[in-house]
Amino acid sequence: MFQRILLAYDGSAASQRALIDSDAVAKMTGARVHLVAVVPEPTAHLAFEAGMLDMPDPAEQRGHAKRRLDSGMTLLRDHGFEVSGEVLLGDPVEQIADAAERIGAQLIVVGHHRNRGWLERWWNSPISAALIERAHCSVLVSIHD
Repeated sequence: MFQRILLAYDGSAASQRALIDSDAVAKMTGARVHLVAVVPEPTAHLAFEAGMLDMPDPAEQRGHAKRRLDSGMTLLRDHGFEVSGEVLLGDPVEQIADAAERIGAQLIVVGHHRNRGWLERWWNSPISAALIERAHCSVLVSIHD
């Protein structure tokens, strides 16, 4: 059923849970796993809202994302999987969905940290829900409490 799985991985506890879930699905189906780490493009608007005077260094952000991605790929390789990966720049929903289409993924796996209060739900963008609407294939959302 699933020959290719795309895993959105950022090293967070929620994405580590997603890594475990994609490991289990890949074992059951023999699927290849492709990891992506998405670095949002810095904008002056986001920097202003976050109270930052200086824009984040994109090269530094890509370097951090690449190290987290390499760590996730190593974990899967250590479990015997054929793994590939890439760091992408842009809107996470668009980049994940586009990458899944490009590699012919039948399943996208993402981690989700459950927000406790209404303010936390409002402030944090619902990437998982938007991805479900945008994706061309099935989406597995791994919940981390």
